[in-house]
Amino acid sequence: MRNVGFQNVTSFQTVYAINDFIKDSTFSGLSIGSGQFQTLRIEVKDLVEGENTINLKTTLVNNQEDDANLSDSLNITILKNFDSDEFPLKVDFETPDEWTLASVNRQLWQRMSINGNSLLKAEAFDSVNVTSQSWFVSPVLSIGGLDTAGLYFRASYASRTGFNDQLEVRVSVDCGQSYGSPILIANSDSLATSQSSLSWQPVEDEDWKEYRLDLSYYLPFKDNIRIAFVFTNGGGNNLYIDDISIRSNEEPTLSLIHISEPTR
Repeated sequence: MRNVGFQNVTSFQTVYAINDFIKDSTFSGLSIGSGQFQTLRIEVKDLVEGENTINLKTTLVNNQEDDANLSDSLNITILKNFDSDEFPLKVDFETPDEWTLASVNRQLWQRMSINGNSLLKAEAFDSVNVTSQSWFVSPVLSIGGLDTAGLYFRASYASRTGFNDQLEVRVSVDCGQSYGSPILIANSDSLATSQSSLSWQPVEDEDWKEYRLDLSYYLPFKDNIRIAFVFTNGGGNNLYIDDISIRSNEEPTLSLIHISEPTR
């Protein structure tokens, strides 16, 4: 909550709807000065399995009607599920999976098939929902019997002059309630295997780039892990993801191993 007025805020009232079930909440004993922020908590109950919508609006401030009606509301979508899996795993989109699609606005991720190959596509070419984010989220994961772990996937993307899309990979260790800093941030330049002014679609192997991300930092958490692929739409071009897997980190090839001479 931010006080955008000139008077000290000592109390305010909100009305919020959880899946159209309306409730209200009053906060009192506050002291929020002009321009100051304060974090407040509303306990949300009665969530159902699947998608939940929460709409919140401030109605009274200091027992008077709120004047800041352009910034006094909040719309949230919360997905609740109990699906689970464990390392190692593979998602090739050829068979049903338990990963979830989530978005605040229009969902950009979609499962589809190109020339018989099933994959995941984020549609951004000439999209009107610029700056919107779409999430592709794993079920709750446990580490299984692995003592090292890496996230592997392939991506295909062509950059378009004047536009910038972004892919992030984020990890949660509390079942998705919060996510830490991204373990991957890739913009249009780093994602691109090509450049195109037309709507992008991969045709050959050279149109794909492989990614390997170390997950060993998260192994001590053992379970309650979720992994999210987050696409931020810049109106640039379409992004494709395929062959996601979590498995033991691959051993380096012999050509990458340096063997030093023994000390005499």
